[in-house]
Amino acid sequence: MCIMRPPHPALSCTGELLAGLGALATADPALAIQMHISENAAEIAFTKALFPRGSLPGLGANATTGDGVDEKEEETTYAGVYDVYGLLPPNTVLAHALHLDEREVTLIHARDAGIAPCPTSNFNLRSGCACVGMLLDAGVKVGLGTDVSGGFSPSMLAVVQHASMCAKVVAAAGPPPAHTTFTDRQLPSPRSSTLRRSAAPRPLCFLQQDCVVLQRGDSKAPESLATRITRHPLTVPRPPFAPAELDALAAVRPPDECVLGMDRAKAGLPY
Repeated sequence: MCIMRPPHPALSCTGELLAGLGALATADPALAIQMHISENAAEIAFTKALFPRGSLPGLGANATTGDGVDEKEEETTYAGVYDVYGLLPPNTVLAHALHLDEREVTLIHARDAGIAPCPTSNFNLRSGCACVGMLLDAGVKVGLGTDVSGGFSPSMLAVVQHASMCAKVVAAAGPPPAHTTFTDRQLPSPRSSTLRRSAAPRPLCFLQQDCVVLQRGDSKAPESLATRITRHPLTVPRPPFAPAELDALAAVRPPDECVLGMDRAKAGLPY
């Protein structure tokens, strides 16, 4: 799996660069794209100032009235900027997404792009709380990320804990709206856990094709698993697991969990 990661958010790109990246994405539909979006209010305002409606390449091949760029609106949305440059295909992952407006949520769902809040980083930088429940109710694909440059831990287990706390903070703001399942509610523990797994109902970036999930009693030979992990080094830390390590991993963690980051050291494995 190849990943195209533009230079951080849109505000660090020129229109020409975004257009070139969009052309690459169009030429290779299997290319995974990861970008930041709506991490804080200042970033959103700066992006809209850098990409006023008049500077955008029309409404783009994919954007229509009611999407990120509305014919009756004088300004676009952050997600709308990415959309007009062709950077919201289904294999796009948008990090953070803390301050999306309703039009952006509708647009991201329509494009089947995914969102990966990074609650550890978001708390640490006081960026805000992602409304994960609202995104799930809207049908948006949601995962989790560490963003260790802004956070302080590479552990996905810590991220799951912080995602649960974030949902509680959002829920404390007021009663949830009627006729919703997750919006403004505390996320059940099983649902929080699936946000980080390749076995999630709708994994980001088609990762179900590339991730290896270790389980107790897996019938696959350890050598076969080791070969698969080596073939997809982006899904696990280096160096690749040896067969003996695979047995250790299955023993020290519950089903469906891999040991990553600092948890490898805690389990007595090479880090």
